[in-house]
Amino acid sequence: MNAKFNTLVIFSLIIMTTLSINSQEPRGGNSGSAERANEILELARKAIYKDEKKRNVKSIFLSVSGNWYDKTTRYVGKDKPRQSEERMKFKREYSVTPPRFARVVHNVEPSTANAEVPLKIEMTMVVNGDLVARSTDTFVNGQKLEVGKNPKLEELLTAQGLPAKSPRAVADSELQAEFFPLLLQDPVGNTLKFHYVGTAEADGRKADVLELQPEETSTAPPVKQTVRYFFDSESHLLLLVTKDYSFEDIEKSTSTYFSAHQLMDGLLIPTKIKEESKVVSKKTIEFMGFRFTGSEQNKITDLEINKFEIGREFPGKLFEIKK
Repeated sequence: MNAKFNTLVIFSLIIMTTLSINSQEPRGGNSGSAERANEILELARKAIYKDEKKRNVKSIFLSVSGNWYDKTTRYVGKDKPRQSEERMKFKREYSVTPPRFARVVHNVEPSTANAEVPLKIEMTMVVNGDLVARSTDTFVNGQKLEVGKNPKLEELLTAQGLPAKSPRAVADSELQAEFFPLLLQDPVGNTLKFHYVGTAEADGRKADVLELQPEETSTAPPVKQTVRYFFDSESHLLLLVTKDYSFEDIEKSTSTYFSAHQLMDGLLIPTKIKEESKVVSKKTIEFMGFRFTGSEQNKITDLEINKFEIGREFPGKLFEIKK
């Protein structure tokens, strides 16, 4: 990013003033708001697609790496709360041929060299049409550890008190969250709808704020989610995404900052991303022999985009799912 914005400093102020965003809804109600949102999105797309031919995304390869710090407090009845801290480093690679095929490989290991046990975890997700396969391999001292059968995705969601979704729906959400801020289009072919909220201002600078229109849900009680995108009013580049989520007794807030935009394969994309999240759960859940009466998780993730390519050809066997 240029000197117009110091993203982490200035837009941390915007988060605190989100509730007082200047309401400038155009005349015409929601239809006018949607029209203005589309205008802002088109300006943003023109800013990032330096090669207009790249808008027709046929395949994507993305490699990112970084680290996270996680501090979690878990409550177990009347016992003393259990606290845990993790500092991990990771690398993820995405190979995607929209909208039917994707492969994501996620490697995680302790960020300190003096970890008591040399541990590495490799998680793989393969999407092939309506089918989704996930696997997790754990390595200790370089040797693969047999840890038994992993819980199914539905079991993990239920254990966390979250509404169950189909494996493909969960995969689509993950890919959308990763790629829409970079491409400003959904890699799985969905059309995202936004409406214009107004402008946010900090230190004399402005950002145009768009809010993602929520998908219809059949869950009861319904999932409540507000997702807002902040675009620099001058450069039209995406600087910040905020998400507020609540379902029953679970609340999550996330702020993701985008900076250090560079030209990569015809697109001007943010190469540095910082995410701060907080999850508070008041639900009592039982999982793997433990009974938790609530938890609070605070997590900071820093990642860097190492490689980004449009149009790479992937061999079909990359997306094969073994039965």
